[in-house]
Amino acid sequence: MNNTHFQQLIDESNIINLINRFYFSVDMRDYEIMRNCLTDRIEFDYTALFGTQMPPTADELVENVRLNHQGLRGIQHITTNHLVILEEDKAKCRVNFQAQHFLPNDRGNSLWTLGGRYFYSLVRTRKAWKIYGCTVHVTWTDGNLQIFDLAHE
Repeated sequence: MNNTHFQQLIDESNIINLINRFYFSVDMRDYEIMRNCLTDRIEFDYTALFGTQMPPTADELVENVRLNHQGLRGIQHITTNHLVILEEDKAKCRVNFQAQHFLPNDRGNSLWTLGGRYFYSLVRTRKAWKIYGCTVHVTWTDGNLQIFDLAHE
């Protein structure tokens, strides 16, 4: 095994850990860790989910996620089958996901769940890999989308 191959394995592991850390921080509502996973300027395309691009800065995205999840009893993102494609100091990572959002209520199902794929864009900084882009592709949803409105009441 040469140094280049060894570095690729390290990079792949670091990228997968970064994406896992990003979603674990979302689920644990640790917005400082979430923010540290991102570059300052970002390109998150959630058109398939919300019909819009997300805010163009990491600080705005983190605040948007905080407000969107406020009031929910539980959140869980599961990512699998990470496929990392390295391009020198940039990388792409495709992952399958399932996201569950939980709020007991008397107006319907307590869960809203969706599944699909995330397509990440990453860049190597002086200190670590960071996420600068993400496009979500939703393939299915199930449950009560109204729990977000109920959580904000």
